[in-house]
Amino acid sequence: MNARQLSCLLSSLTLAFGSAFFSGCAQVPTSIGSQSNVGMIAEGERVHLDDKITAEDMVALAGKVTEKMLGSSRVQSWPGKKKQPLLVIAVPENTTHDANIITEDLQDEIIAKVLDSGVARVIDESSVSSRYDYIIKTTITSTSQRGNGGSKVTYYTCKLQLFSLRGERLGQWHDKIGMTKAPRSFF
Repeated sequence: MNARQLSCLLSSLTLAFGSAFFSGCAQVPTSIGSQSNVGMIAEGERVHLDDKITAEDMVALAGKVTEKMLGSSRVQSWPGKKKQPLLVIAVPENTTHDANIITEDLQDEIIAKVLDSGVARVIDESSVSSRYDYIIKTTITSTSQRGNGGSKVTYYTCKLQLFSLRGERLGQWHDKIGMTKAPRSFF
């Protein structure tokens, strides 16, 4: 390549870069009055605008953990007994800093899954009867990590524990959901 060709190439690149840079700066926003910031959400998807967990997410997590419990060998042995065991399903304990988690909704989901499975009967924990076979205790926990620029990851965990009348732990199941918050944009 001779000096003249090199000069033409550099001029072309400078012109292309300059016009691209300045045209990008001089563009008028085209989203004014249009719907360019509107998006469709697939049916059944759960949308998050921040790193807070929604009630729908927690109910789904409680249902998933309950299905793990119902599929376990401990619980699968119950249908062979003469009489279905009687369960107390305690109100879940929320140890997170999120006061918006409605623990009664989680309890309702667990009760519904147990009743739908047909493997046990459920008695209300406020009942005066102490004639139950097992108690299911649920705990909701969270852990967070913060990164540069305001990024954050929070994991919410749902844990079910099955206890006998004597307080013996007979089983434990858990699962978690991770929620992320992107770093703040420079612009």
